[in-house]
Amino acid sequence: MSHDPNNAFNPLTVARGHVDEIQMLEDARHSLENVIDSYHRNFDVFAEIIQNAVDAVHARYLEEGEGYTPKIWVEINQLRNEISVCDNGIGISESAFERVLAPNVSYKKKRSAADRSFRGHKGVGLSFLAYGFNYIRVSTRVGEWSRSGELSGGRAWITGAQSESPEVVPALEPFSMFENLSRGTVVTVRVDQTTRPKSLSHIATTALEWAKILRSQTALGMVTLNQTSLFPLAAEVSTVRRDDGGSAVVEPVFLYPHLLSPVESESGSNKYLDLKTYYLENPNRPSVPNVHKRNHGIYRTWSTHELGDSDLRLTPEEVNWLQDRNAWAYGFMAYSADFWKENQADPNKANSATVAQSGLVFASEAMTIGDYREISLNRYIGRQKQVAVVLHIDGLRTDMGRKSFETDVVETGQLLARRIVEWFARDNRHVDFLRAERDKKGKDSLSLEDWKFEANDWAKSNPLAWGDRSFPLASEPRQEQDVVILFSQLLAHEVLEGYTVLGTAEGNRQYDSLVRLSYDHTAATPFGIGYPQGLHVESLKERATTTTPIQVTEFKFDLASIVRDFGDARKVFNDVDLAIAWTARGGFSDGVLGDYELFTVSTPDTVADREWHGQTHQLRKSGSDHTIRVIVLEDLFQLRNDWQEGLLHQIRNYRL
Repeated sequence: MSHDPNNAFNPLTVARGHVDEIQMLEDARHSLENVIDSYHRNFDVFAEIIQNAVDAVHARYLEEGEGYTPKIWVEINQLRNEISVCDNGIGISESAFERVLAPNVSYKKKRSAADRSFRGHKGVGLSFLAYGFNYIRVSTRVGEWSRSGELSGGRAWITGAQSESPEVVPALEPFSMFENLSRGTVVTVRVDQTTRPKSLSHIATTALEWAKILRSQTALGMVTLNQTSLFPLAAEVSTVRRDDGGSAVVEPVFLYPHLLSPVESESGSNKYLDLKTYYLENPNRPSVPNVHKRNHGIYRTWSTHELGDSDLRLTPEEVNWLQDRNAWAYGFMAYSADFWKENQADPNKANSATVAQSGLVFASEAMTIGDYREISLNRYIGRQKQVAVVLHIDGLRTDMGRKSFETDVVETGQLLARRIVEWFARDNRHVDFLRAERDKKGKDSLSLEDWKFEANDWAKSNPLAWGDRSFPLASEPRQEQDVVILFSQLLAHEVLEGYTVLGTAEGNRQYDSLVRLSYDHTAATPFGIGYPQGLHVESLKERATTTTPIQVTEFKFDLASIVRDFGDARKVFNDVDLAIAWTARGGFSDGVLGDYELFTVSTPDTVADREWHGQTHQLRKSGSDHTIRVIVLEDLFQLRNDWQEGLLHQIRNYRL
């Protein structure tokens, strides 16, 4: 039985119809705590509001067909910290209105197995919005009947900051579009310092930014194999700010990475290549014409049937698992891990919201679910920062917060993501299609005059000095060739002793150089402040001279790139004896990158493991007895110029 629409009501007691109201509210609060604790992302509030709106218009479209145009309006009011979503969908019925905010109450009907289910059917989305925040307003109209109510202090009651369970009280709906609807709903939620997010303006400011976010984080961005919307939908987002605000159309298609195009770019618009189409048009895989080179990214899709393609190297059991669930996949490989930063909501603004990233994301019923997960690789280590995989599985069941899945779903998803990375990286096929990684400053090729000015500015702002000594290379390295030059200068100036270069890559295209070490210990200075390149004092006492066999040497700007070379099978770990790089900051986390560990030999407690003059680290691989001696020049210079900070850097960032 419905209450008088002019009276307040408590959705928790209406929904349960329990005699013991005090116990009923305690049970409801406990249930709601579990619901709210399952949501942790800044975008959960947007996902839940918009999911309901998309379901509402989709349901009405199925009922009325082509004569109806589904529409959704999103307003981001940054002055009031409110999100309002208005739809012209089926609306909330009179009998359901007083119950929909309670947990585990859903009025969404499941459709046939041959058709897609509604995106939301657990009955907790509106409960999360009502009791995970401190203000919600719901207004709905179905024909001649309409009703509007607001609930304040839901989160405060759940957390104990407010003792009384809040009630829904009658309200006026200020959203102007609502008055023009014959059928539909408006939901408004306010964020504050106790919620996530705390502020809307900290996420994005312009309507264009919000349009990208809504396509990548909510059901407005429909995830489909043919990369079109499931049904005709007109969507718009507007912003209310201290200035005039603005509005933008939201294309109802998921923001796949190959659809990203920054507002401005030094290199112009992003360029992408669909490899599926390319190989269909070029079945014999001839040499790649220039028009198809230097792409920002390459991508392809695999239909349910195509997942059985032997090129992905899945077993029959794995293929059956995927095909039984009507799974399909999308894979994208960027030219560099920097691609994702360059294509944020606003690439010209620091800390702009992320709209696409590397990793694996699951999707179901045309909607992404949860965050991207890092792809766990056994080969091609480092490529996981370049590759994004979307795996769509029909009927995927998740926890209340839409983050956790069954173990077999996660394991199979990771397996397929690894196979897709391998497909991109196998035989270095991606090298023919992708542009080269940018240098340290992210610059493309400059004109001659610009290059001169830029190089001069870099030298002024990033001078290279060894104590009070300087070198012909005037500034810090920015690319591999600079590292080669700097190493040569360190040899010429006898900063590094005992190295003799015997050959370069002209003799062997796979590796960079051959060197031999031979030096006299009796004349050597031990490791210590002012002389970080030295050996351990006890090592100097053990023998008079050191002479090594010929050593295979690799030069890199960032040491992480040699790990990628091992993963791509360009280089063989056991072949390399010495690696010389400017930095190791690009991929190692606490000294670990995949199966590889980087140990420091540049502290008083670890220098006893240093074997060669100037060596700073050892690179080891799990399951291998081989060790690569490493010289990280940036660390060596830091130890020379700031001994204490250099030691702290070693202790904080590498294995000991």
